[in-house]
Amino acid sequence: MENKSKTIDSRTSPFGLLIIGKDFKRACEIISEKCPDKHSSLPNTDLYKVRLYLIGHAFELLFKSILLQCGVALAVLRSKKFGHDIIALENKIEEFALFPLSETEKALLSLLNEYYKAKDFEYHVRGAKQYPYLSELIHLGDRLFAAGEKWLRGQSVKKAIIKL
Repeated sequence: MENKSKTIDSRTSPFGLLIIGKDFKRACEIISEKCPDKHSSLPNTDLYKVRLYLIGHAFELLFKSILLQCGVALAVLRSKKFGHDIIALENKIEEFALFPLSETEKALLSLLNEYYKAKDFEYHVRGAKQYPYLSELIHLGDRLFAAGEKWLRGQSVKKAIIKL
């Protein structure tokens, strides 16, 4: 019987991860459209943790799709070193000099990651929280998903040309 992990690894593609990541981002956007902010400075907290989880998972899958295309093995991306750590994934992307982020964008992702990595959005943890603004995360996601998809498509064209 074939190793299940090896089967998953051989059937997982960068574009597959990208598409699922886009679906998570879109799910976040759909819920956000149903829960519009009350004021420009006061976000609507309805389903806020669910929406933060969805956008966090979208970033995780986007970053993993890029790193998989760069040759990082899926087993490594699924390991504890990277796992659900958005910042560890983003730092690895920086090693390839792809998609530079501003300090503000890094701080925004870092704040999201603090709760996402700890699974705070999935398990209720008491105490005060300072969650990032979802609208800013969605805006950052728009930029990174567009850049990531453009880059992945370019890499696919290069591979097709090399095969010819």
